[in-house]
Amino acid sequence: MTGDGQHQSSLTLLGESCVDVHLNGNAYWSAVPINVWNYTLGGHQVLKKWLSYREFTAEPTSPLLHRALRPEEAAYFAQVVRRIAAILLLGPALDQSYRAILPTATGLPLHHIADPTHDTYLPDISSS
Repeated sequence: MTGDGQHQSSLTLLGESCVDVHLNGNAYWSAVPINVWNYTLGGHQVLKKWLSYREFTAEPTSPLLHRALRPEEAAYFAQVVRRIAAILLLGPALDQSYRAILPTATGLPLHHIADPTHDTYLPDISSS
């Protein structure tokens, strides 16, 4: 896929809008794709969770940081944004690869579970 088709695919995968993620009143990360910002793992919004544990607080019993975010931590956040974007963009290729190897990878008979939002393949254990 090339040209506009590839662009449309990226828009679909990353989202058609972006958000600015504010660190404080002066600093923010600009144009984080909405699907990257909303990306969840284990039921947690990854970027929001990472930042939430790094909020500055002066309360000594708080599990949060008791200092400002360091420049290398801010740079790391930007790297995580890029890594999540890469995961989202690789998703269709990873799904295709998974579907291709699954019948031989498990040795179990498989059946296809139709899902309008995902291609999901599960082992058929109904005869057990």
